[in-house]
Amino acid sequence: MNAIAFAFLCLSTITNEARKVRICDLYYTLKLSGLDPFKGIYSEQYVCAADKSSQLNTLYYENIDGIPRYGIFQLSGLEWCNNGRHASQNKCKTSCDSESLSVFNC
Repeated sequence: MNAIAFAFLCLSTITNEARKVRICDLYYTLKLSGLDPFKGIYSEQYVCAADKSSQLNTLYYENIDGIPRYGIFQLSGLEWCNNGRHASQNKCKTSCDSESLSVFNC
């Protein structure tokens, strides 16, 4: 699985309606997506990082030193998505608040 696929999975956790993802749901989504391991990092480690950085809240937003960060993995709005307020590389070619990408929006 390449980095773009991983970034898509991360961005897919962003939604317009806040939802706290269950640890097991995230773990099995990563496993079933073929991201275990991804570049030597296992699903357990991603789940731990997501829990510590956003408490698994899909709408979590934080601005750290002028860098907007989104979703459960705190992806940079300057690199992975476009928030319409900052210049962005927009590597995933999507909006930072794109509801249509959410795999957890049931």
